[in-house]
Amino acid sequence: MSERISPFRKLVYKLSRELTSENVVEIKYLAKLGVAEQCKTALDVFQELERVGKIAPDKLEYLKEELFDTMERRDLIGNFSIFHPA
Repeated sequence: MSERISPFRKLVYKLSRELTSENVVEIKYLAKLGVAEQCKTALDVFQELERVGKIAPDKLEYLKEELFDTMERRDLIGNFSIFHPA
């Protein structure tokens, strides 16, 4: 049986590939992540945001409106148009 990768995981992966290391530092600061030093990559940061309940397949506004808009990375918001939760 083949396991499919969820649209949410695909979105997070795509976003992580488009973020610079400076963007990762900005996200850690803006999100006030308590374990920021342990989060080395964008995927680590997204995993922590998910763990603390700031993002989820049905909860993406925080990424779009709080983080990417504040960081002036509105170009990333276009990625959300292809996301359709299962």
